[in-house]
Amino acid sequence: LRLELEAFNIKVVKIRPGQISTAIQTDYSSNLLKNYKAAPSQIRDLYGGDAYGDKVSKIFEGIAAGPQSKPSLVTDTLTEILEMRGSKLAPSYWVGNDAHTLWRAFHSLPATVGDSVKRLFVIAPIQIDVPQVDIISH
Repeated sequence: LRLELEAFNIKVVKIRPGQISTAIQTDYSSNLLKNYKAAPSQIRDLYGGDAYGDKVSKIFEGIAAGPQSKPSLVTDTLTEILEMRGSKLAPSYWVGNDAHTLWRAFHSLPATVGDSVKRLFVIAPIQIDVPQVDIISH
């Protein structure tokens, strides 16, 4: 997008925040767990039952215990960027205590390597045998 709009003298900048201390994260984690516990047992079983909830809880606890920046850091950075001259703009800005470490490292890795590392933190449904969608059974 940045390159496409450059011909029109429109500058595009990415803001890449790390962990920002907001209610969004707290609400997201508590609502995810609440909705998971309220799901039918057949759905919970697809994700490994109670083990999924335990793993998600530990992940969110780790995020909450990590270095989180204040939201004002992002808004202050946005204000600085908006007041800059176009020639001084960088293509992207890393904002937050942890943005310069973990996430920047992911960005510099080949996508396949970064995705492999990220998969360690993703919890997906377990594989089950289900009929193909184009098969009709009685």
